[in-house]
Amino acid sequence: MNDRARHLYRALKVSTALFGFGLLMTVATSIFAGETGDVSDHDWKAEFEDTFGPTADVELGNLSFVVEADCEDVIRKYGSCFGNNPASPYGVYEFGDFSEPADSFRFRLAENQAAIFIGRTPPIGRYFSFQLYPFSRDVDYLRDPPPDPDGVFFCDESNATGCPSPRQTLLGRMGLNLNHLEVFTDGGDDNSFDQFTVVVTTANQEVEDRIRALLPERLVELGLSPGVINIDPVPCPHEGDDETCDDSDPRNRLVLGSDPEADDFILTLRIAMTESLAS
Repeated sequence: MNDRARHLYRALKVSTALFGFGLLMTVATSIFAGETGDVSDHDWKAEFEDTFGPTADVELGNLSFVVEADCEDVIRKYGSCFGNNPASPYGVYEFGDFSEPADSFRFRLAENQAAIFIGRTPPIGRYFSFQLYPFSRDVDYLRDPPPDPDGVFFCDESNATGCPSPRQTLLGRMGLNLNHLEVFTDGGDDNSFDQFTVVVTTANQEVEDRIRALLPERLVELGLSPGVINIDPVPCPHEGDDETCDDSDPRNRLVLGSDPEADDFILTLRIAMTESLAS
């Protein structure tokens, strides 16, 4: 899951003096590029640095599709490949948070960060969707009682010596299941396969607002519709009676950030029954 894909980016720092809040943005461009000159091959790293200012530090990552060989390391560590199927492989966002092959699909999300997919959707098939999963949590931050006392615990690579701070795998779905019937693309309502799209996943309303304010104009300048932008908000698991998120409710506690004790996530591009698996 390392060298088979192109164009994922993470913007690491944006001055709070510039925007009034910290912005940490990740941009993902899929491996499904069309002909030479396709807008998926645009220099999106430079585009976002120019759009959001010179302090937007953008890091390249990958979107990889899990094949059988990739599962060997994952099964060795976790005892499972988490539903990956050779006939319908999952695409996973990969960043620099974890270097071990068994952990490359995990990433962390800060409050001032967004994960953004920019590129083409999969070729024609039966189904595709974007789905965010919380993967694991540090044992010191588990809710009381733990959501799954008999669940799988493991040692994070950052503190494996003696395993002083194990983590529990969670792997529950969260956020939207943004599928081929709901995603906005440049193909209109009748065709979402092999079309250009943008999917923004963030837990921060200000980050979302900033992207909505600045990105559409740049898309128009590139000959794209601003209507291709999809927002996938990291949800509040339990809303109060007034339909707002109650930060005091321990069930709503997300440990966001890049520190070793922060939650980590998986973001998958799931596909099924693609007409041409090779494509």
